[in-house]
Amino acid sequence: MVVHLFCILLKTNFIKMKNSVKLYNFNDEYIGIKISGQGFYDILEIIKSMPVRNYIGSKNVWSIPFGDLAILITKFRKLKIKVEVSDSIKEKYFQFKDWKENQLFIKKNIFNKKLISTIKNQMDIDERLYPFQILGSYFLYSGGDALLCDMVGLGKTVQSLTAVESHRKDKTINFCIIICPSTLKKNWENEINIWTDKTYFSIGGTKSKRKKQYKQAYKYDYMIINYDLLVWDMELIDEFIIQKSYEYALIMDEIQYIKNYSAKRSKMTKNISAFAKYSIGLSATVIENSLLDLWSIFQGINETVFGGKGLFFHFREKYLDLDWFGNPIGYKNEKIIKSRMSPYLIRRMKEQVLDELPDKIENNYWVELSPEQRKFYDNVEKQIVDDISDMEKKEKIKYADILPMIIYLRQCVLSSKLVGHEKNISTKTDQLIKFLESLDENSKIVVFVHFVKMVEILKNELDKKNYKNICVSGDTNSKLFCPVSERIETVNRFNNDDSIKVLVTSDILIEGVNITSANYVVNFDILFNPAKMEQRIGRIDRIGNKHKVINIINIIALNTIEENIFEKVWKKRKMSLDILDDNKFENRLTIKNIKELL
Repeated sequence: MVVHLFCILLKTNFIKMKNSVKLYNFNDEYIGIKISGQGFYDILEIIKSMPVRNYIGSKNVWSIPFGDLAILITKFRKLKIKVEVSDSIKEKYFQFKDWKENQLFIKKNIFNKKLISTIKNQMDIDERLYPFQILGSYFLYSGGDALLCDMVGLGKTVQSLTAVESHRKDKTINFCIIICPSTLKKNWENEINIWTDKTYFSIGGTKSKRKKQYKQAYKYDYMIINYDLLVWDMELIDEFIIQKSYEYALIMDEIQYIKNYSAKRSKMTKNISAFAKYSIGLSATVIENSLLDLWSIFQGINETVFGGKGLFFHFREKYLDLDWFGNPIGYKNEKIIKSRMSPYLIRRMKEQVLDELPDKIENNYWVELSPEQRKFYDNVEKQIVDDISDMEKKEKIKYADILPMIIYLRQCVLSSKLVGHEKNISTKTDQLIKFLESLDENSKIVVFVHFVKMVEILKNELDKKNYKNICVSGDTNSKLFCPVSERIETVNRFNNDDSIKVLVTSDILIEGVNITSANYVVNFDILFNPAKMEQRIGRIDRIGNKHKVINIINIIALNTIEENIFEKVWKKRKMSLDILDDNKFENRLTIKNIKELL
């Protein structure tokens, strides 16, 4: 019996490989094979045993991913079934094989200086990138579709932007769509400004406003949109992006957002990916709950790795042990899983690249206020603006009247509990928990927050999530009170007990202690005084710290006084504006300062 194998690539771009190799009868015009005659059941069982295979009943066609061609041929030959393969298929298969070996070679050569030098000559590399970032950018670039899973703080954003810019230089794309959580849109804007000279726009506002934005997409290089908007805007994206036949790349930040295969935002994201020239996924936590997360995520990257939309149950049967009721109780065929993922996925731990990293790495997490918080905030801000306006008319301003309002405004940003609510409504707290969930077990974190009551609120939230923590507030009326004489003892306990992962403290600990066991400093709020912010970091960034790299995390509320302070004061440290410091309020504050910050 002779089986003829043919390959139809639906796109000219080979590396994309979102299409499948089709088996079909030599004399049949259909794409596929109609199995009949001698050896029918043998061939059928072989195809059914493939890691990924799909039967299209309406066409009587079996399909397999291109990369599995060698597996299929080997199994046919063992049964002495003669296989004839066209020269074009052979050529394309060996191209795939070379591509796969190249990707695996990159992964194994993180410290290969010769390879880094070669990459620099092939790509448009910014001199500020570290060697491991250059290698990661090349992995994304040469892979076409790829998943970058480096640990938090290793620069996944810049690596993906470098890969996209290299594709743009090759003129294989003319546009890039970035899909991310709404809290990261601001971060992407900043990163595009820092690492490229390209234009961008963020989708937002009313439906009519968003429609105008999509219409103008062709004028820009990057479009940034959050996952939740896809549910409402897919028709607009289809009309003004997909149907316009843009050659675009897609970056999916925090790609675990599409882990639920049945969620609308997952389906919409995969629709956009299906028409993308290249699809790049970024995440430090790919598998959050189960292996099924991985199946859904890889559909957004390249569905031939584990199978497309119709192969969910095939994936469950192939890789999950199920009980009598169909519930997953374990995994199987894990070697096959790793082998299939390997050419598409790269992940580096900080321990692997410590020699390349700077002493300090700073990352910003931008959060939107909840509707309840926003309502409080806007009301207070309006009152302050009105009061200032009245004072200007009377040519008289009372600092003592404004200061409590500014403090109240800062509290609105942190938690509803600080402004009288019983329930803790706090998007900052939510972001902190998400951040903690993304860290490895060897990390230790110090969280600084200015307000004493907020320390207690955070402790309660950490206890609920079973994070072993220790807290210092300095409030004599609080159950968290730690006498000055016991501060050193408390810090030593945190330093010496590896099971305690989080230390939450007010600014009582910005002087006189060395927290040398921590590798993360989280600024839960943004102070008005840059010097005090540096003091926070200085408690951890000390001689004797066992970690080579200190990570600084700033959690900043968008469209609030915090964002303005960060932009005008903290981010521009050279200015060193000491405005609104509690101890120097009357001496430093001016009407102009307040207007700028509000």
